[in-house]
Amino acid sequence: MARLIRTFEWADTPLGPIENWPPELKSAVDIMLSAGEAISIYWGQHHILLYNDAWRTFIGAKHPEALGRPAHEIFPEIWEAIGPKFAYVLAGNGAAFERAQRLPLKRGGQLEDTWFSYSFNPIPMADGTVGGIFNIGTEVTERVKAEEALRESEEFHRLAAEAGNVGTWSVDLETGNADLSYRMAELMGYAPDEHEATPNQPKPEHWQQR
Repeated sequence: MARLIRTFEWADTPLGPIENWPPELKSAVDIMLSAGEAISIYWGQHHILLYNDAWRTFIGAKHPEALGRPAHEIFPEIWEAIGPKFAYVLAGNGAAFERAQRLPLKRGGQLEDTWFSYSFNPIPMADGTVGGIFNIGTEVTERVKAEEALRESEEFHRLAAEAGNVGTWSVDLETGNADLSYRMAELMGYAPDEHEATPNQPKPEHWQQR
């Protein structure tokens, strides 16, 4: 990406030739290109995009055409989600953050569900205004899908145990704590209120017995 950015015809974009870029943008690009994290920059009111090699993997087939183009042209499918955050940061309101946000992204010819954790950070100018946005991101799609699959599996086994009138339990061998399903607690003779719980908190999903 360092090579592409150096050789790109920036004169044909709202940024103009590299030699005329403000020092704040040049410094931000230097930090971005030297970082190991996935980072992109959206500069100015047109949100002109620059990005490093790690961030390039996020956009798939949108690369290399995405370089030097306005963000709303590159990401029309998620602009409704990220556009207001761009406006918030550029208006001087500080950074914007998201954790595991679902973003249906078209990066390989088809729309796919992806999840990202990211921050949009202001790049301040000498006059106190915000010149652009410094975006640090992490794709968490595989983690979110794995967690969802685990929840579905646990729910399936819970329903199966209830349907079969089966009690289930597990023990942490390090702490000695046991988790009992309601049916297992009944089979073992525990009273309905005989479980560990924090005062004024809802009854836990599983009995907690030592």
